[in-house]
Amino acid sequence: GINAEYGGMLSRLTGDPTYEHVARRALRSLYNHRSTIDLIGNHIDVSTGEWGYKEAGIGGNVDSYYEYLLKGGLFFEDFELVKQFKVLYRSVVQYLQHEFWYIWANMFTGMPTIPNVSTLDAFWPSLQILIGDIAPARRTLTNFYSLISHYGFTPEMFSLLNGQLAPAMEMYPLRPEFVESLVYMYQATGDQMWRNMGKQVLDSIELSTKTTCGYATVGNVVTHSLEDKMESFFLSETTKYLYLLFSDDHWLLDEGIWDDNMTVAESGLVCAPNSFGYTLTTEAHPLPKGVLGCCYDYQSVEDGFINKRYGTTTYPDGPFFSSHLPPAYFPSLPAAPLPSSLLDWFLVKVAHSHHICLQSTAPAAKPKEGHNCTVQPWYARFEVFGAEFKKLQGKRAFRVVDRNS
Repeated sequence: GINAEYGGMLSRLTGDPTYEHVARRALRSLYNHRSTIDLIGNHIDVSTGEWGYKEAGIGGNVDSYYEYLLKGGLFFEDFELVKQFKVLYRSVVQYLQHEFWYIWANMFTGMPTIPNVSTLDAFWPSLQILIGDIAPARRTLTNFYSLISHYGFTPEMFSLLNGQLAPAMEMYPLRPEFVESLVYMYQATGDQMWRNMGKQVLDSIELSTKTTCGYATVGNVVTHSLEDKMESFFLSETTKYLYLLFSDDHWLLDEGIWDDNMTVAESGLVCAPNSFGYTLTTEAHPLPKGVLGCCYDYQSVEDGFINKRYGTTTYPDGPFFSSHLPPAYFPSLPAAPLPSSLLDWFLVKVAHSHHICLQSTAPAAKPKEGHNCTVQPWYARFEVFGAEFKKLQGKRAFRVVDRNS
């Protein structure tokens, strides 16, 4: 898959819209090939658009796609990507969720086909937390913890049909997904229980997998036999998330500070490398949002992107960006600017990547739904996409912040 975060970041840093254009086109094309019940399969022929593997799930070969949509949408504050994720999310919950496990089903009928759960599925609660769906995320994490309590690790695949390990899937290659979701859950709730779960994972890894030269893949979670290999994601993701889970003051989780090197261009473009927080990609790479405006003018990049997509950057009667609306939200080029009342709503609900704060230029805008802030904390960029996070008010993180209080 092509990561919208990386493609968009490259376009912002180089001024070349090609990277973002290609990434978004791939994501949009895949979304447009979803079934009539809004599920996507596992393998698709990129030449013909035909689905080769028609089972829908959230595990291997499709897990990163869901992350690209939601995290790309949040990182660039793009309604189109977030909307696509939410459409697919509803169908995943309707057809694939069983007792807060997620199985495989036919993408066209929704009928269950493979009643297995994968250790990769443990990433899903992290996305649920990002959209404020805390309760089901909690249930899924406790489901996976039941496997850890029994085996010491999450097996690669487990059958819900007979309650046994899936054949030839008894291994645990030191995957990060469960710990990744624990980080998000702890940040969202501040409940020590999630750290205690992580402590058990850490102890199991240290006691059962440590060797002279590193940490080995568990070949069988029943016997705890080891294989002579260590996957690269153990160091790049698993250990990173374990560290963040037990860290109280790591800069990746900072609430944001004014950067001494912050600059504001005449166009209003802000370059603030340390002031806007980070988004962790599907490979746990932290992308700093504050650098999006450091190299090339944001509007020139967006103009180039729109020109590639629509062949024009102008309305019939003025510049396309005169309305200050996110162009990628529209399925086709609008014929005219939106009414001022709807425009006011967008100005409040959509944060532009070149703004540190959500501030509407229209006096009629709804002030309580915006941010009149000096600096946004690392979680604030998620709050502008709806009222989901209001129910988390007062929690340790992901809370709605009143900067005037």
